[in-house]
Amino acid sequence: MIVVFLLARLLWSELPGSAMLLPAGVLVALFTLHLAISRAALAARPWARIASMVVGVCLLFGFPVGTVIGVYLLANTWQPWSTPVA
Repeated sequence: MIVVFLLARLLWSELPGSAMLLPAGVLVALFTLHLAISRAALAARPWARIASMVVGVCLLFGFPVGTVIGVYLLANTWQPWSTPVA
């Protein structure tokens, strides 16, 4: 996504620099959300399982790689998680 905006900025100099802030902000927000979910999943928190299912369903629309990752996430979160081993 950022590559598209960088190319657009190079090709059309009228594109304001602030147009880059929205995609960058979205990517930072997604990174932070993914980090929080992954840490909670390692601790086997119940909300992380539900959040992983939601992310897996959203990834199903990203054909072809997102679909594979989404199916993998749904397959691993379908059953309740056991408690983590310390």
